[in-house]
Amino acid sequence: MGSKEKVLDKFHPSIVVSGFVGKSVYDYYQITKDDRCIEVLLGIKKYIEKYLHVTENEKGICFSYTDVIKDCCFNASLLAAEILAIVAKITDDREAFAKAKAAVDFVVGYQKEDGRWNYSVDIKTGKEDTQLDFHQGFVIDSIQNFVNHSAETDTRYLLSIQKGLEFYYNFYF
Repeated sequence: MGSKEKVLDKFHPSIVVSGFVGKSVYDYYQITKDDRCIEVLLGIKKYIEKYLHVTENEKGICFSYTDVIKDCCFNASLLAAEILAIVAKITDDREAFAKAKAAVDFVVGYQKEDGRWNYSVDIKTGKEDTQLDFHQGFVIDSIQNFVNHSAETDTRYLLSIQKGLEFYYNFYF
């Protein structure tokens, strides 16, 4: 997806903005137990499930960056997974958990042998866009947050995080 497709009209949502807002609202909820936070999180969940395009293959599912175009950006999809895992944790929504897990499985399935992830995959061609930068940290953080919110014990996730951290350390430092 080129940069033109990521330029949105004013007030048009994306999962990146919605995801970071949702994570902050959840942090606030942890402190205050203000039920309005749950309403906000459920609204973001609705945006994810009703409006974002979903790509599905043998690895799992990938949520699009926005509802404007169907794409497959790893870190953006994981932000959707984080919100779904948070909602599942608060409301015991098993369907939201299953979707979050499928999104994490998708990204873990695209991890390279050296521990890195590319930025995205073209849905039609399968060609991956290489972009080695801070997005590696977002991916690792999101997988770890999924594990924390879901209490998932599948060792694949911890091994993926470990490989990702090793790549991050070796490549950047």
